[in-house]
Amino acid sequence: MKSAIVSVLIFVSLFLVFNIIHAESEDNAEFYNSQGITEGKQGRSEQAISSFNKAIELNPNYADAYCSRGIVYFDLKMFW
Repeated sequence: MKSAIVSVLIFVSLFLVFNIIHAESEDNAEFYNSQGITEGKQGRSEQAISSFNKAIELNPNYADAYCSRGIVYFDLKMFW
């Protein structure tokens, strides 16, 4: 019985740690996306692209960062 309780506690602990790490990386991705938007509005396109790239690196599923980066590329006429 004790080993089952210990196993459940370990599982719950690992689950919580994973969720905290995942949430932090999403928060950071949102931060970098916001930073990129601000930089883009200020005309600092290269810095904006760098921020969007960092957001995408932290969260490869973050569609807003891809979209924002695409807008900057389009503005710079750097599309394929």
